[in-house]
Amino acid sequence: MTHRPNIPAVDVFIVGEPKSGTTALASFLDQHPDIDVSRPKEPHYFATDLIRESDEFHGGSRRHFEVRTPDEYAACFAHSAPSRHKVDASTHYLTSHEAARNIHAYNPDAKIIILLREPVSFVRSLHQQYVNNGTEDEPDFRQALAKEPARKHGAQIPAHTRCPSHLYYSERVKYADHIQRFLDVFPRDQILVLLQEEFMADNEATYRSATEFIGIDSTFTPVFSHVHGSKAPRNRVVHRLLNNSQLKQSVRSVVGAQRYDKFKHAASSVFLKQQPRTALDPALRQRLKTAYTSEVTNVARLINRPDLPALWHY
Repeated sequence: MTHRPNIPAVDVFIVGEPKSGTTALASFLDQHPDIDVSRPKEPHYFATDLIRESDEFHGGSRRHFEVRTPDEYAACFAHSAPSRHKVDASTHYLTSHEAARNIHAYNPDAKIIILLREPVSFVRSLHQQYVNNGTEDEPDFRQALAKEPARKHGAQIPAHTRCPSHLYYSERVKYADHIQRFLDVFPRDQILVLLQEEFMADNEATYRSATEFIGIDSTFTPVFSHVHGSKAPRNRVVHRLLNNSQLKQSVRSVVGAQRYDKFKHAASSVFLKQQPRTALDPALRQRLKTAYTSEVTNVARLINRPDLPALWHY
């Protein structure tokens, strides 16, 4: 996946995790005069293994992952001036087994930004988002976790999921493995790991770290609007219709990626409402934290953050 010489290469990739501040960071960076974020924000062009998995699960239908060709990927940056840094903020690149290698083949000088979140909080938030958008049909978090073994054998997988592996929650928190795939192909100084908890506590400091890493003017200050929070659909039937992949693809092809993104942002305020976070059962939380302790230790060592277990209360 090499880029065409006459088209400036995308040089910054925010690769995940979802529900960890990626949307907020991309939004803040997109305000910078030297930055353009792709339209749509998450083309997922380089996650070729997930694209194949999705097509196979949906019987060969290209129901998801609309960006498939070099021309379609280039079109995601049609709004960008040649001199600006181009940002692809696809949150599933981190869990993809092929994205890191593909991105490196496309642009070995690319800079990689990874956002991590405390694992229990992450998988619980991810599960809730999947319930809200129809990807997950098991509303009970404990039961959704229990279904993972069956799902890995092809059973009890919701018809509307994009990829079955998205629902393998225990795999989603194997942060060390995900990061290592990028370290295997990119020099360490081309990878920046940020923490969602520190980002939420101080948007500006994390944003400055990202701008300095990219190599752009770090004195420019964006509007740090509130992008965090959990939202639920006001009407699940309408929400499921609006999240129909074929409908979204048809609308995007008619109105264009930029107008579609503006429409989606406006529609979210109409069709979504703030969702209060309910308390997680303490026994379940402790069981998961025990299961994830070794993973947190491995990640702390890998990213040279010995304070990480304490920060995440492990």
